[in-house]
Amino acid sequence: WLTDNGLRGSPVGPSGYQNVAGVRGGEYNGKVNAFSDTLPILVRGALGSPDAKVVAIASTTVGIGGCAAGAATIPSTASIPIGSAIVIGTGATAETHLTTSVSGTGAPYTIGLSLPTQYLHLAGETIAGLTAHTFGVQNDQVGSQPPSLSLQDFDGANAFQILAAQVDELSLDFGAEKEFAATFKLLGNGVTSIATPTNAPGTEHFFPGWDVQGSFGGTVVPQVEDGTIPIKRTVKQIWTAQGVPDPYASMADGVDIKGGKFAFTVAQNDATLTEGTTRDPMAVLLGFTEPQSMHAVWVQMSQVQFKDPKRKEGKPQVQVDTAFDAEANTTDAVSGGYAAVQITIANAVTTTY
Repeated sequence: WLTDNGLRGSPVGPSGYQNVAGVRGGEYNGKVNAFSDTLPILVRGALGSPDAKVVAIASTTVGIGGCAAGAATIPSTASIPIGSAIVIGTGATAETHLTTSVSGTGAPYTIGLSLPTQYLHLAGETIAGLTAHTFGVQNDQVGSQPPSLSLQDFDGANAFQILAAQVDELSLDFGAEKEFAATFKLLGNGVTSIATPTNAPGTEHFFPGWDVQGSFGGTVVPQVEDGTIPIKRTVKQIWTAQGVPDPYASMADGVDIKGGKFAFTVAQNDATLTEGTTRDPMAVLLGFTEPQSMHAVWVQMSQVQFKDPKRKEGKPQVQVDTAFDAEANTTDAVSGGYAAVQITIANAVTTTY
């Protein structure tokens, strides 16, 4: 608002004679469950790269010999492309994995997995496919800007929308006693009224705790109690003298993952204190599986530095909280350059986001 407080010979204070609307912008803060069909929209809005989609494989079976729990590879009667999302087994021992390698010239092929198997799998068990959507930081092109988002909101009486929005913050939160959720902040054009949009909810399931696997420095760590992965873009809105109130552009700054948090139950010979007080970056891979649909999310940060560990006693278990920063590296980049994170989401959506 611009205030008219020109002198008129009257004792009028700074509140002036009238307020005239100047430039404006729209802000929206929200928290949603991390459903695998809609989470990719927020992830691509935060990171920016095109969807590096890998189509679902045709169903096949576990090859001769099977594999034990904790195996880094699994035999398959058919070759499976790298980057595929697969569901091994059925029922209580089903698990979802991301493939990292394939070797062999015939059945069985040896398929590398990003995280080790959790269960024993016998020859002949089903290997089914999901569509894998991988997102990383948009580098070099279009000013390294992510695509803009449009948001519609209906409060039960009125409907609004914000156009040309950029993701300013996206935080992924998880824990043993809470839902896997995404908290976000969008900045875009000013809010406008619209007709009531059509409500079309999806069919994804909500579970308080997803099945979480964590690999730290190449070692599976089952003691993670909860965590927060903050992805910040620090969007700057730019107004020009073009005679319209909305921003000329909302520009996202670089991807920053700083001040994340993990809480661990301390195991014997726990090295968190050492890793958090010395220069000791490590690769971190977190896998989240929704146990009804077996849809999954993998968050890869290949250069993580723990910071400021705090050891806590007073419960039956000893705990340690640690902050972390994810540092830029070439492994996590999907379109050249450097990046601090790469996220893959497996679901039943066959189209590209």
